Amino acid sequence: TSLYLAILTLTSLSISCPPQAANIALAEAEADGAEALKEKRRYELEWEKLKVLETIAGSQSRKFITGEKGEAILSALVPRP
Repeated sequence: TSLYLAILTLTSLSISCPPQAANIALAEAEADGAEALKEKRRYELEWEKLKVLETIAGSQSRKFITGEKGEAILSALVPRP
């Protein structure tokens, strides 16, 4: 949505303002969009991690995972106070 607003702003700025103002508006819109996209990717990655943990936790077979990887999985599955 911010990119759409930037395009609308650019259209109006190109009619009445120098190109510098239009470039500034576009850069600001891109910065806002990049931050939103970063948050979206972080959210999607977290859901993918949870799906993997759900598969591991829901499996009926025994699994032996040791070392740092085992500790990391155990930490993710069991909340600590």
